[in-house]
Amino acid sequence: MIKSLTFDGKSGYIGSKYTKKDKPKKPNKTDWVYKNKHIEGTHRFAFNEEQFERDMAEYESEMEFYKKHVGKYKVNCSEILVGRTFTFESDKINIIFGPNSSGKTTILKSIAAHAFCKDGFSKFLEPYDFNIWNISESELDIYDTYRDALRKKIYTFYGTSSIIDWDGSPIYFHNFENRRSYGSIGELTGSIIGSIGEEINYIMGRDRSSSSQNMFYQFSKLSKLMSKSITFEDILETPKKKYLNERVNENWSTAYKVQEEYYKSFPMSYDRNGQNTYLLDEIDKSMDILNVNELYTNVLPKMLDKYGTQIIIISHSPIVLRDEIFKSDKYNFISMDEEYTQKCKKLI
Repeated sequence: MIKSLTFDGKSGYIGSKYTKKDKPKKPNKTDWVYKNKHIEGTHRFAFNEEQFERDMAEYESEMEFYKKHVGKYKVNCSEILVGRTFTFESDKINIIFGPNSSGKTTILKSIAAHAFCKDGFSKFLEPYDFNIWNISESELDIYDTYRDALRKKIYTFYGTSSIIDWDGSPIYFHNFENRRSYGSIGELTGSIIGSIGEEINYIMGRDRSSSSQNMFYQFSKLSKLMSKSITFEDILETPKKKYLNERVNENWSTAYKVQEEYYKSFPMSYDRNGQNTYLLDEIDKSMDILNVNELYTNVLPKMLDKYGTQIIIISHSPIVLRDEIFKSDKYNFISMDEEYTQKCKKLI
């Protein structure tokens, strides 16, 4: 279960600001790059006034931008995110609502990064995922190097730096819409598509289904996943067998041990009574208005009551602002921009 997420802005693109290093360089007439205008009929070159003037105009435009933005964040949503703590409820559906580029998806990705989720539950990191080179021959040094690399990877996994209050119960990031099949069987297998056979059936049927039908198919698959209580013992079962029963090199065994240590540092990571968290990014975006209303007034509340999983969902739909949903005790509403939210409420 996720209690809260705070963006500290210490590293990653969210905390990045324009500094003196971003100051544009002024073109200089003495630079060789401008002595490239060929004098016809000769082997000589003259000063290229046209190119210099174009570069000066570009420089002046960039300089104007620099003066306006130096000391400010490079990413628009940073002003909204940095220093802010987002609180999530365990017994409610948490809806994150806000305009484009306000940081909604960044919240989900930052949560997912702490559990190394891309699409589905946590991904076991192979040694090459750590990007470690020139390790000392000392076993202690190897272990410390991998452990430090794992901690750093949390902040580079999706490029953000954040502080999470998480009990360690596995997180599921539903990022299926961002996966693409390029013709090879197996590219969509994983997360909600559990086998090659399911993938073939999905590919053959999706073009005959509407967007809403496809989304409700995904919900049916998610529902089956939610019916099971997943722990990190389940997630690490296969790599653990490899670690215990097969001959693996020291890098692989160390990669396994530091991940096991990391997850075991959380109190509910191996507890079957833990509450899994499901992160859903705009799963309603292809649905018509009636189906969106059905999703929030019927489908999601029933899933919450039946499975008791924590759900954190992003939505752009103004349907979620209807009093039946907005004021329901089934929902925890998180507004990224209160002014925007109130304007949207007035429109409906």
